[in-house]
Amino acid sequence: KEVFHKNTVGPKKYLTAYEKYSDLLDSTADQDVSAFLKEQHTLDETAKKIERIDELEKELASLPVTVPLSMFCLHAGELNADLSDCAKSLKDKIIRFKLQKDLEDSESRMEILTGQDLQTRQEELRAAASEEESLKKSLEKMKQEWADLSFSFTTCRDAGTKILSTIEAIKTLVDEHIVETQTMRGSPFLEHIETEWKEWETLLLDRKDILDAMLKCQTTWLQLKPIFSSEELIIKLPEESLMFDSVDKCWKNIVAEAVKDPR
Repeated sequence: KEVFHKNTVGPKKYLTAYEKYSDLLDSTADQDVSAFLKEQHTLDETAKKIERIDELEKELASLPVTVPLSMFCLHAGELNADLSDCAKSLKDKIIRFKLQKDLEDSESRMEILTGQDLQTRQEELRAAASEEESLKKSLEKMKQEWADLSFSFTTCRDAGTKILSTIEAIKTLVDEHIVETQTMRGSPFLEHIETEWKEWETLLLDRKDILDAMLKCQTTWLQLKPIFSSEELIIKLPEESLMFDSVDKCWKNIVAEAVKDPR
């Protein structure tokens, strides 16, 4: 900042080239990073924040150091170096903060990190962010595969109602998705999407239970329907017939609702 204030000689248009970096010379950029660190962010968001500052640092490193003679007192090389140091300091601040958070439950204190240590940690953050993003995409992919699925029904002529048909694909899909979802449980990168993951696992397990219950009920109903359609049996087993009639009405209502919304 001191260097910047010394450069008061020379055409205004050259000085304004540095206005876009003024937040690095005052406390604005540092305050922005401090505010960022106080909030909860995913690994992906943290890595992207570091990458943006990294790009800024590279941009500053590539700024020209040659200026017109009339601006001989604008020490562009020194100014560019100061700006680059500011950007690097902000990047290091984020990485150090993340390391400190990781060590909160440990009694050991964070040692002074070398530039190589910071670079290694930055690469680890990027890798972790990539793994986290991969888990998100896997969840989204599974959800999309259900988007066009729906139950199929066929008419049971003897009963005058609909019954489930051709559901093997749905059974296979729900079983595959349960296995894939529960496999994610062992991932160390699940933390930031754990709520979404739990909701999806619960939904899949509910779908499986409902599907299994409907198939079991339908199989039993198809076996009993012809039996309790016999007038002779109704006379011989009046109580059982009444019980079946109650179940029969309930089952038909369930199927009717499912036909209205087969998804």
